Amino acid sequence: MGFREVSVVEVREVLRAWLEGHGLRKVAERAGVDRKTARRYVEAAQAAGLSRDAGVAAATDELVGVVVEAVRPARPNGHGASWTLLLAHEEQICAWVTGSGEGQEPLTIVKIEELLARRGVRVPYRTLHRFATERCGFRTKSTTVRGGRRRAGGGVPGRLRPARAADRPRVGKAQAGAWADLHRRGVAGTCSCG
Repeated sequence: MGFREVSVVEVREVLRAWLEGHGLRKVAERAGVDRKTARRYVEAAQAAGLSRDAGVAAATDELVGVVVEAVRPARPNGHGASWTLLLAHEEQICAWVTGSGEGQEPLTIVKIEELLARRGVRVPYRTLHRFATERCGFRTKSTTVRGGRRRAGGGVPGRLRPARAADRPRVGKAQAGAWADLHRRGVAGTCSCG
């Protein structure tokens, strides 16, 4: 299961709709969350002492804060269980990333993921990529721009290439005639030809 930040606005909307007397299905639909997520928020609020007959005013900032803390996953260092697994293999991952060793090339994240899986370490690709970037210096080189400061107008600042006939959209004769007629009368700006 992936990590998703708990939105205070989301929790407040769920609690407000629930306190108005709506069912969990309607509450979830109004707040734009899954029904199970809405249920978790409501159960956490009930555990904090909220009752349904308390009214909408009972959804205070303090209550929302308590609910957010209750439903937020436990991540003391900001990282989950997959990150902890990778920390145990940090030395090897960094060696693969840098290609340290005589005659060894740096490996791609996909290959590192494969090698870790052979060792029984299965983590999401995105977590491995973030880990390799933050802890092992994967792809921390500066970006190279080919050709220096080139612009769309053939490299000259401020000049755009003239449109070629092949790049222009084709217009039928009737459409072109009607549009030209409107131009002559001076009402082309209000035309919705097309």
